[in-house]
Amino acid sequence: MNNVMEDYVDPNKVVLTVRARNVPVAAAADATTGSTANPTGSNDAVCVSSLDVEDNDRIDVFERAAPSVVNIDTFVEAKDSFSANLLDIPVGTGSGFVWDDKGHIVTNYHVIRTMRTINVAMLVKSPSSSSSSPPTTDTADDNSKEDQLVEYRRKVYVAKVVGVDPNKDLAVLKIDAPKEDLYPIQVGTSHGLKVGQTAYAIGNPFGLDHTLTTGVISGLHRTVKSPTGRPITGIIQTDASINPGNSGGPLLLASSGKLIGINTSIYSPSGASAGIGFAIPIEDGIVKLINILIKDGKVVRPILGIRLMDGRQARVLLGASVPGVLVLDVPLDSPAAKGGMRGTRRNIEDGGGSIEIGDLIVELGGYSVTGEADLFDALERCKAGDDVDVVVKRSSGRSRTLREGNEEKREKGGGMVRKTLRVKLQGSDDQAKFFESLSSSSSSPSEQQSPQRKLQM
Repeated sequence: MNNVMEDYVDPNKVVLTVRARNVPVAAAADATTGSTANPTGSNDAVCVSSLDVEDNDRIDVFERAAPSVVNIDTFVEAKDSFSANLLDIPVGTGSGFVWDDKGHIVTNYHVIRTMRTINVAMLVKSPSSSSSSPPTTDTADDNSKEDQLVEYRRKVYVAKVVGVDPNKDLAVLKIDAPKEDLYPIQVGTSHGLKVGQTAYAIGNPFGLDHTLTTGVISGLHRTVKSPTGRPITGIIQTDASINPGNSGGPLLLASSGKLIGINTSIYSPSGASAGIGFAIPIEDGIVKLINILIKDGKVVRPILGIRLMDGRQARVLLGASVPGVLVLDVPLDSPAAKGGMRGTRRNIEDGGGSIEIGDLIVELGGYSVTGEADLFDALERCKAGDDVDVVVKRSSGRSRTLREGNEEKREKGGGMVRKTLRVKLQGSDDQAKFFESLSSSSSSPSEQQSPQRKLQM
């Protein structure tokens, strides 16, 4: 099957031109060969004398990174109202980037969630720009080549999903592209970043492909919620404009031009950029996770097998000053149930008029738990099959919450006692859940599932 979407390719349309000195080395390129000859003559040479150093540096970073950035269009199947034929209906756009020379593309999970068809548009060198010139020692010739332009055109591939991690909002796709069309992004690290450093975002906002926006690192160690509701910690905050369509695209450090984050979300009352954007940091754990998705197609995480109460509801029941995570439900045969953990429930004896507060988790595996983020961080340090000590605070005596009309109030009783439970962690496969959701989801874009409100772990 030919996975190239020829109908989407205009072979005569130039999408991007870059200076020859900035053409990245394709995965299959021979490092000893030069870039290109100027396909259209000396009149297309770039006049760099009018650009200051800062402009040149910014242009260099963009031109070197742009061929690594892809645009993602997603579709769902729907029946034609008149013919009952199945049609691919476009429902969204996003961004991503080439990870390696095997055709793996990294993006956000929420970009491709529940989508039946995924098209990846990438930049490929124009045939007229692809002829190689032998190396030369002539300095004048080398300098003139630096100012020549190389043209890129768009080619669209159908992608398949290799692996997903909804809890980190990450997905890996695969396209069957020749190595000469693949330009893996230069991977850096978020370690050692400082607030105030300049950062660039490249993506597909509102369908405007390969848009560059600039800003600074505005904050570090932020926390945002993933599509499953789980907190993602260590997030980079930037004021580089991030809009719908930027999700999954790269955040680059200006000084090195390397990848430091994956743009994932914004904080905005209007839905458009308000100068507060967030990116998943490129650190050792994320790089390892991406490679696991490529190798195994899934991430098996340790879970307790419980549902947590929303933090706001827990604060109403326990008070704002009580640290810990309140257990909402403990299903039968779950690891937590076997360890003796209790959930929050209605008291049947009085007709459900009161609530018996469940266990409050305050420590797991020796790590203190003051909130949801602490609990997930502690679980990330464990493996499926590990036996861990879970310290909980449990209501004793008559401590419960009473309902009077439309109001609830806590009745003081015997207080909370501290207990240590031994729990054997179970493995959870998010990849299986992803494909189950594809098979059971509606084909109507308006009926797409919303993120879960109750955290499962």
